Amino acid sequence: MIEFQPDGANGYRVTGKVTNVASAPAASLRARLTASNCTVVGDKEKSLGASLAAGKTQTASVSWQVQPTANKNCQLKLEVVAAYAIPDLQYTQVERTFSPEHVDQVNKPKPPTELAPGCSNPNYAACNHPQPVAPPKPETPGGPVTYHGK
Repeated sequence: MIEFQPDGANGYRVTGKVTNVASAPAASLRARLTASNCTVVGDKEKSLGASLAAGKTQTASVSWQVQPTANKNCQLKLEVVAAYAIPDLQYTQVERTFSPEHVDQVNKPKPPTELAPGCSNPNYAACNHPQPVAPPKPETPGGPVTYHGK
């Protein structure tokens, strides 16, 4: 399984988790994270531990720092190898794609708009010229202040 979460200026913390569902224990577990449209910082290959018991009783995990590339989905592939008594169980992989959020971009919401006066149908051509919504009327401690929209 691949999990990810924002990690401030470091980009993303990507964690690979492995559970041994086989009937035999796994030994000498190694994990490799490769990426497209983003960069794995540091070693791409890491140890998941010396052994992992059989039968879903343990989970091993390892994490990497990943830097996204602007405006592109980050495609991750986690590959795990281990020594097993059963030859067909020595390799597995999982892939995941995510769309990174770029914290350096500030998204300012547009001010709310309403339909032009007299329009009840937004699909009507005369209603396609939205009018800005007036700000709420301010209140002051001595009573309400009349707002004239100017």
